[in-house]
Amino acid sequence: MRLTMQERKKAAAVIAVRYQIVRKKEKGVILDEFTELTGYGRRYASYVLRSHGRKVRINETTVVQGD
Repeated sequence: MRLTMQERKKAAAVIAVRYQIVRKKEKGVILDEFTELTGYGRRYASYVLRSHGRKVRINETTVVQGD
């Protein structure tokens, strides 16, 4: 059974918090679990988990925050 996009985004939001605070050895385990759950490739999955909640300033007044 495949997850819907909304379910994958919810899973990413929950797992990203944990992924961003652990050390490198634990990140590999979390990444394996996340790729198995979502079906994403490892490289894209690590990008999704790293960039969750990141703020990007476009100009002085516009700031975009990642999902």
